[in-house]
Amino acid sequence: MKKLIWIVFLAAFAVADLSAAEYYVDPVNGADTNDGSASSPWKTLAHAVATAQENDVLTLKKGTHTITATLTIDKALEIRGEGDKEETIITVTGQRYFKITADNTFVHSLTFANSSNAYLEKAVTLSSESVVSNVVIRNFNIKSKALYITKGVATDCYITNNLSRNYILHNGGGVLENSVIANNTLGKSDGGEGLVLLENTGTIVRNCTIVNNTLAANDYGLYIYTKGPKVYNCIIANNKSGDVIRNLGMRELYVDAIMPNIVWNAIFPLEIYKSATSLVSASKYALNFGFDPLFSVDGITILKNSPCNGGGTNGVDAAGVAYSTRYDINGVLRGNPPSIGAYEYVQSKSMTLVPKYSALTAHQPEVIKLWCDVDGTYTEPLLYEWDTDGDGVADFTGSTNVLSEIGVYKRVSVVISDAGGQKLSTSFENVFTVHQGESLTFYVDGENGSDEADGTAGAPWKTLCFAVGDPRVLDGDKICLQKGRHVLDKLLTLDKAVDIYGGDGDKASCVVVITNETGRFNVLKGGAAIRDITLLNEDVTGGGPLVSMSAEGMISNVVITSLFEEKPTAASKTIFNLSAGTISGCFITNNCANTCFQIGWATTGRLIVENCAIVDNSFYADNGLFTIEAGNIKFRNCTIAKNLILKNKKAFYARYGSYSNNIIWDNVDSNGVALPPTGAEEAWYRNLLQGYESISADRIKGECFAADPKFRNGKCLSFYSDSPCIDAGDNSHAPQSSVDILGNPRIFKKTIDLGCVEVQIMPGFYIRVR
Repeated sequence: MKKLIWIVFLAAFAVADLSAAEYYVDPVNGADTNDGSASSPWKTLAHAVATAQENDVLTLKKGTHTITATLTIDKALEIRGEGDKEETIITVTGQRYFKITADNTFVHSLTFANSSNAYLEKAVTLSSESVVSNVVIRNFNIKSKALYITKGVATDCYITNNLSRNYILHNGGGVLENSVIANNTLGKSDGGEGLVLLENTGTIVRNCTIVNNTLAANDYGLYIYTKGPKVYNCIIANNKSGDVIRNLGMRELYVDAIMPNIVWNAIFPLEIYKSATSLVSASKYALNFGFDPLFSVDGITILKNSPCNGGGTNGVDAAGVAYSTRYDINGVLRGNPPSIGAYEYVQSKSMTLVPKYSALTAHQPEVIKLWCDVDGTYTEPLLYEWDTDGDGVADFTGSTNVLSEIGVYKRVSVVISDAGGQKLSTSFENVFTVHQGESLTFYVDGENGSDEADGTAGAPWKTLCFAVGDPRVLDGDKICLQKGRHVLDKLLTLDKAVDIYGGDGDKASCVVVITNETGRFNVLKGGAAIRDITLLNEDVTGGGPLVSMSAEGMISNVVITSLFEEKPTAASKTIFNLSAGTISGCFITNNCANTCFQIGWATTGRLIVENCAIVDNSFYADNGLFTIEAGNIKFRNCTIAKNLILKNKKAFYARYGSYSNNIIWDNVDSNGVALPPTGAEEAWYRNLLQGYESISADRIKGECFAADPKFRNGKCLSFYSDSPCIDAGDNSHAPQSSVDILGNPRIFKKTIDLGCVEVQIMPGFYIRVR
């Protein structure tokens, strides 16, 4: 698998000369007077590099190779260790290091180590369009850095147990991926400010695990110096300066165009330190979470129930940079979605039934296919023995791993022989193949169901996470939540286009309760929907956003309430973090949160917020209720009233987008002073805005005004008949929904009302009954 990865990397570079030769270096039995062949190897790497020609291959025999002078690789070579990377070691004496300056160089499968504990300037530098892969850098005592990258790719590296005065790793313009930086120490700092230092546009760090490092005073596990690096799908956890965990820090970052992009990472605890003068765009370090990564006993690899398992994202960013790698540090194919960090979770010595179906017709089955996962590597088994009726006798034996009979099996027992001749067996109870025909409805009863059941109305499942993950549930299916209480105590990744809804349409009777910081929704598939429920919190104050959505799904007719603390802080839970999708008809009330909507610039699809009421909440974030930086958002017919903003003097921050038919009224600071909306380049079409005078005239595209909306109740869901909101909207900016938040027709008479409610009476008229 590793070889395949290396071939992929090398394909990006120049095609090697067909006349390239392979030479060997043996530090014990070689001699520099030899011819460098396998039977007559050279002794020193320095002689081999000086003698080899462009595109030649240097194979280092197992053992320790010593560099006695700085070794500069100034021609395109492949330098590889023989056997396991720990068996081929390059070490140094004095102020020497390994320096790669030529493009198209490939160094892999070896270890850089300083067994003499000599004090060095640096260990390895990469300043060309080259690749360093599957290497270990350990036990160096250095002044500056163990690995310094200004160009090229460092992948599948283990950088451990090094001591430095400045940095352990400095990335100033290259790519670092699938690497582990763990158990290193920063001694007396010379002002490096970080164990891993990033700077310059073009710097990329993805799928790395940066954990358990010891920091000097005021340093950070990862420090961003300036000019917009990108950090994707990484675990940054438990990096300590004394007793203080300081995982991520940033310096002055100037303007938004070169802000860092720090998204889809596990930062534990989730705390981002930045200088007081920084202008950091919140949207560019969104979608990170602060849950415990749940490592195994080695402190690096993740467990099955880790929130990092499947917690990452695939795809590319706005500049075409991939968020994730295709393989992990061990060459295991990444999942969809991938795990966060260097390691993809795999379950050793297990087998999994993988249902496959046509991408064109969601409910048209093809086959049931069994993959054998042995010690973390997927292999094609040599032999299968299938017992499809559970009688203990194999019904057929063959080399195929396809079960083509479509249907329902009470029990399927399978014995396989893997490529090494080892036999493994497993049994599957009540195996359902993928179903045909129209979509199906499955049922979940959080109080009386069982995840051992079959999901039918008479035998419902117990947990929503189990229902979504069951292979019988496909795109287009529905999941009906029965009345009562449903516990969500883990991350629900909605990667299927399923419709999750409260059973009888009464959102108050179907309650989903978040019981810990891991519990939340992550909507990754367009067409997915969550509707007609109430979301409650039970004493959970922090963690990732309650709802993250990066695809064009739908959240509708949902009540979100009781995200409660005494008062919100910067660590409080955010309610929505969106880069695509529609939020419609939701009632958000009585919550303490960091912010209500976090919508960054890196949108992945259409964004709509409509017919929502955001009333009687307390928020802490810099930009108040909303931080909206997307240019394609439509925010319309919402009522935003009676909210308390504790930190800055903003009720609403909208950098871009269009806003129409909204009511923004009586949102105040801790002294009861009403706060105005603020923005930059957004457009306002016909809104009731308290403090609309703060908006520059060129952004007012339709008449906006300030007047008491004359709400009739504390929920702000009805008006007196003389309210200025009645018939005051702009029909050309009406919501796509045909009903308001109460389910009434959205336009009554001829003109739409402002806010989330459409008044269903004729103002000024009444019926007299005798």
